[in-house]
Parts: sequence; C-alpha cells; structure tokens
Amino acid sequence: MSLAIAMQVAPRREVTVGATMTSLRTAGFVEPLHVFAEPGAAVPDGSNVLVHQNAENQGAFQNWRQAASFLLTTTAADWLLICQDDVQFAKRTRSVLDQFLQTNPVAGFISLYTSRAMVPSAVRNQPRLVPGWREASLHNNGFIGAQALCFPRESLQQLVEHDRFRRHNSHRKIDVIVARVLQEGLHLPLWVHVPSLADHSGASNSTLGRDKIVGIQWLRRGLRFDPS
Repeated sequence: MSLAIAMQVAPRREVTVGATMTSLRTAGFVEPLHVFAEPGAAVPDGSNVLVHQNAENQGAFQNWRQAASFLLTTTAADWLLICQDDVQFAKRTRSVLDQFLQTNPVAGFISLYTSRAMVPSAVRNQPRLVPGWREASLHNNGFIGAQALCFPRESLQQLVEHDRFRRHNSHRKIDVIVARVLQEGLHLPLWVHVPSLADHSGASNSTLGRDKIVGIQWLRRGLRFDPS
C-alpha cells in the first residue's frame, strides 16, 4: 500500500511544526512530506520536505482542501494522509496503520488521533483498554479531531467533489464537514484506534485553547495516548 503525506502549517504562538515533523518521521513515515504553509508560518528545513508557500492566507479549511487536492492530482498513492502541525505520534504508529491497511478496510478515513469522545464511555473508562481499531462513535453527531486523517484515494476524491464539501464556507470545522460528508453523504465508516496513536502538542494551539472551557477539556486529548 503506497502512501502520500501532506501537512498544513499556520503561524502559532507556540511553534510546534518542527516537533511534529520529527515525531512523524520517528513514527515511521519516511515519504516526501508536502507542507502547505500560511504566510508567516515558520517551516524548518528537513529531509524530503517540500514546502508550498501560500501567498495569501487561506484559512484552516481552505488550506486543508488545497492539500487534499494536491495529493489527489499530483500523486498516485493508494492512501493519502493529511496532518496538522501540532501533533505528536506514537513511535509505533506506522506499523499499526500498515497492519490495518493490509486488511483492505472500507473507510471514509482512518484517524490516527482518537478523541476520548469518539468511543463509548464504557470503552474509554475501562481500566485496561483492549487495543484495536473501532468505528468511531460520534459525539453530539460530530467527529472531533482532524489532526491526522488517512484516506483511501477514492474516498478523498469523492469527498472533495461532494457538493456539501464544496459549499462549506467556514474557515474552521474541518473535522465536522469531512466526517459528515463521508458518513452521512457517502455512507462510509470512520475508524479510530484505541488507544489513540496521536495527541495534540502545544498547549496554546488550535482547539487546545478551548481547554479553558472546563466542560470540554476532556475531549481535546488523545484517548490514553502512549508515545511508545
């Protein structure tokens, strides 16, 4: 199974892209990394890193869509991984993902990040989790987390061509629109791993800033994330 990878990068108060790139490589992802950088975003030099610099600010969603379209039109990979720039990966991530891909799963996407809200409470509260892939259990009819989504080529192609996706006009809510189109519009399953293979990095970044809202702190971290 071949894989192509893109990462979207934005200016941040706490710069985490370098650590994310290192973590991605340490986790076993050696493919060329296509980085889509917003104006003012600092991207460190790295082996096999190709930077695509936006002349004007695109916003999170448009930059994500740009990355998806690029992977579809310029690569021939079977699977397409789109990451954000504030992610820490477990060292075993690539081997766990490869084992799952070898089963040729039907999928809208496979998320390497598993919010605690994406599995039933009976699962997340188990004293010892039973490791494995599960179909996501949505929270308030929504998927949480676009940190690292891996798509079969056909699913991503159907997503970007879908009218609901094309009409999305918010610069945010990548996880919400992507999941809803794939699940509700295309009737494809969304997979997450227990425990989470990825976690947020950078306490002041992205949706982590919403940790200040006490009621949603619990769902902004990877479920029982273990970096080993």
